[in-house]
Amino acid sequence: MTMGMCVGDIVRSHARHYPNLTAVVHGDLRHTWKELDQRTNRLANGLLKLGLRKGDRLAILSPNTLHYWELFFGLGKSGIIGVPLNVRLHVHELRDYLRYTGPRALVASPRLLDTAEQLMADVPSLEHLIVLPGGDRGLGYEEVLASGAADDVPVSLAVDDLYMLCATSGTTGTAKAAMMTHHNAVQGILLYLAEGINVQPGNAALQVIPMYFNAGGPAQMYQFGKAGTGVILEEFSPSNFLQAVQEHRITHTILVPTMLNMIVNHPEVERYDVSSIRCIIMGGSPLPAPLLRRGREIFGDVFFPRYGMTETYSLGLLLDRQDQHSDGPERLTRRLKSAGKPEPGMECRVVNEQGEDVAWGSGEAGEILLRGPTVCRGYWNLPEETANALRDGWMHTGDMATVDE
Repeated sequence: MTMGMCVGDIVRSHARHYPNLTAVVHGDLRHTWKELDQRTNRLANGLLKLGLRKGDRLAILSPNTLHYWELFFGLGKSGIIGVPLNVRLHVHELRDYLRYTGPRALVASPRLLDTAEQLMADVPSLEHLIVLPGGDRGLGYEEVLASGAADDVPVSLAVDDLYMLCATSGTTGTAKAAMMTHHNAVQGILLYLAEGINVQPGNAALQVIPMYFNAGGPAQMYQFGKAGTGVILEEFSPSNFLQAVQEHRITHTILVPTMLNMIVNHPEVERYDVSSIRCIIMGGSPLPAPLLRRGREIFGDVFFPRYGMTETYSLGLLLDRQDQHSDGPERLTRRLKSAGKPEPGMECRVVNEQGEDVAWGSGEAGEILLRGPTVCRGYWNLPEETANALRDGWMHTGDMATVDE
């Protein structure tokens, strides 16, 4: 058994050492670390009181909300496995995924109650519908918390226990569920912090990326590794983003290039004070040179483009700032299209059809393989797919690349 910290230990530690620092913010709603620790204890104990047990699954159907973070920590204390759902999927796609993952409970936003009730009727494993604040049907989320004690949760957990089932994207048919452990999540958070993004206690990170994406991992939780504050942006727009950065003195955030393009070309971008920003992690696609130049004009040299996938909790490769050449000779500027180099703790190979490493600088294409502490345990109830994707600990990504000199 691997020793180390589980996800719930993060909030317990900060409640002890930073009890009065603000942990999470969503509009007028905010909780200190002490409050968040107590609320997530209540949530975990309340779910157990409902009859859920360690190893059961709980699905989440909601746009970005502070309660997502409560669920991440509450599930992390109870041993119940999270099944976050893409709110943009059709109800039939959600139904098929839930029949595959078999959750016993569904937590839903009031805005998505009709879909949630349809799923309750169509998915045999579902027993409990828990509705986030603002709903008038189903079991109230705050009722569940009120039923649970604020005391520590009486569940024994190990870092190798499953924490989240994260839906893979880009597949045909029903998405596969990557099995992520507590070890995967905590190591992912630590690897983000190891990249020099320099979170300090009380720094504010703006959550823009949907929280069902690689849920419970570094894409939503990196700031919590150093007692930073999580600030929710429920609906993205350039003006909403700029206003939140100015109002909350945001230091860190994650964007995709499409979002960055909208922000830096907003007609009133110069009117906002964004001087607090120290780090913008980029993902999803390469960062074009003109966009990087414009981004630096607005925010400074603060960009961290990275490559990863659901199965690695979004970790893998990072394009270091010394390789981010937006001007100069082509041999340097072409690296902006690169996925970068392996992050601390991650290994990368690019192999041909014979499984041999391609020669650097040859232009030969091969498949990217990743290995490291954030690689998932495989796919839920899919042993053949797991054996095909994971060989000797290497995740076969299916993505093609060349390696320059």
